[in-house]
Amino acid sequence: MENIEMENLINHLAAIRPIYIEGKGKGCEIYLNDGSIIIDKREASTIVKDLAGYLAVDLGSLKKFCSHRLTAKNSLPLPLTPKLMLVPLRLRKPKVIKDSATGYVNFFSIVNIQQKGRCSHLHLTGDSNIICFQTLKTIQVHLVYSRLIYREWQSVYVNPYVKEVGKELYKTAKLDLIRNIMGEE
Repeated sequence: MENIEMENLINHLAAIRPIYIEGKGKGCEIYLNDGSIIIDKREASTIVKDLAGYLAVDLGSLKKFCSHRLTAKNSLPLPLTPKLMLVPLRLRKPKVIKDSATGYVNFFSIVNIQQKGRCSHLHLTGDSNIICFQTLKTIQVHLVYSRLIYREWQSVYVNPYVKEVGKELYKTAKLDLIRNIMGEE
C-alpha cells in the first residue's frame, strides 16, 4: 500500500474502486490516467472527503447544490475541479450487509462502456478496465446527470481556470476580500 500525494491524485485520478484487502479489511484501488493502480487502505468515501478537503471544497454544500438541481438525494456526481468530476457507481459486490459497493469514476476518464450480461465494463484512459455492477442504461443515466451538473456547476464556479469566469473576476474577488480583511483591523 502506497501513500499518494493529493496533488498527483487530483491531476491524474481515473477511478476509485472499493476492494477487500486480504487480512486487512476494506480498502481501495486507485486507478490513475497513466494506467497504474495504487492500493490504498482508506475507503472510497474517505478518499473523496480527503480530496475535497485538500481542494477546500465543502462536500456537504456541493452535495446540496447537486441534489437541488437534480432533485435527487443519492448517487450524486461530484464536480471537484474542471478536470475532476466523480461519478458514483456500483463497483463491487459487498460481502457483508451495509458494506458500501460505491466507487467513483472520473467522468473525464471514461473512454468506453460495454454491457456484458448484467454488468458493464468501463474502459478508462490509460487502458484500464473496471467492472461495474450496473447496466449500461443505468450508467448512461448517471453520465447524463453528470453532464447537467457539470454545466450548472461551471456557471457558478468562481475559479481562474474556468473559461467563462476569467482571471479578472477572480482577482477582483480576491482584492475585495483583502480590502474587507484590512478594513476590519
